Amino acid sequence: MKATVMPPVATATSSAPSRERVISLDAARAIVVALMIFMGHPMILVALPEFLVHPQWHGFRLPDFVFPAFIFLAGVSLAYSVSAKQTFSIWAASPRFFQRIATLFGIGLALNFMKYSVRMAEGALLFAPLRYMGVLQRIALSLLIAWPFTRSRKRVVLAVAAALLLAHGAILLLVAPPGGVAGYLESPTDNIAAWIDRAVLGLSHTYLGRGYDPEGVLGTLSSGAQALLGLFVGQWLLTFARDKKRTLQLAMIGAAWVLMGILGAAILPINKQLWTPTFVLLSSGIATIALVGLYWIADLMRYRKPFEWLVPMGMSALFIYICSNVLLVVGRATGFFPGAGLWLSEYIPAAAASMFFSAAEVTLWFCVAGWLHKRNIHFKI
Repeated sequence: MKATVMPPVATATSSAPSRERVISLDAARAIVVALMIFMGHPMILVALPEFLVHPQWHGFRLPDFVFPAFIFLAGVSLAYSVSAKQTFSIWAASPRFFQRIATLFGIGLALNFMKYSVRMAEGALLFAPLRYMGVLQRIALSLLIAWPFTRSRKRVVLAVAAALLLAHGAILLLVAPPGGVAGYLESPTDNIAAWIDRAVLGLSHTYLGRGYDPEGVLGTLSSGAQALLGLFVGQWLLTFARDKKRTLQLAMIGAAWVLMGILGAAILPINKQLWTPTFVLLSSGIATIALVGLYWIADLMRYRKPFEWLVPMGMSALFIYICSNVLLVVGRATGFFPGAGLWLSEYIPAAAASMFFSAAEVTLWFCVAGWLHKRNIHFKI
């Protein structure tokens, strides 16, 4: 993790003019991270309205959108970060990129250790097997898949994404786990994805030892495709910058992905925990339409002022998300989570109490990001 101190203004000796930031991308990242924190850190889970809680298995609700949207936006950001370098060699840049991926994966393991592997009981520390996969690990692996194609043509990027989605879908539908049935996806533990998790990771290293992992091995195929779809969208916006007609065409592509995801659900259900191809198409399509809307308003129409307050959070989005998880671990260890929420629920409805603290935490991190931004400090991983 690296803290970058940005110069407040460009100096007269600059050899090349700096390109204006795409404020819509920063705003989108900020909104997604804020939603991840708001819905991912509830004080009282049972008190939340249904639309703010993940479905038990199949289905798609608001919380199911934010994580894939983050991976999608990471792919978009990858396109912009590569294009910003006047001389770029993927081979020369790969060692540093792999180091960043390893750092991100390692931070994910450290968070898993704090969340799931260590706890205090009767004055003694108890340890459980380490969960190998998780949110940060999935982001890292998804970007690792997208990285070799950062300089490829848009049609190649799209073709590779389609191939990954088709491969994942075919495995889910056509490959049977030992002693199981091919295409049976009605149980979290009796499908080919869960069997691969147990075979590769080991039962005790899956999520809470349940025999499957929501960020499991097989789903990495589709999450990699999600990053590639984001890369495709980023390349499109870079190629056709300021072209309103082409920007509208991109929104239509997003709408087509949404339609494909919905119609495809008749064959392969929309399922976040399996990260099914239909789930990727639906969430990527929605993310594309939303990003195009922000891009149209903030970057094409130049209504930037209403979105500037989101920029600090967007520029340090991953750092803020990691810090919020550390705070969550500390809060649970000290009893603040869910103790404070339960205390407040004695005076107001439990759902309101839970959402009050979630909103307070989001506000806290906006303040932290703003404080860092004013000092031109931005953390990158």
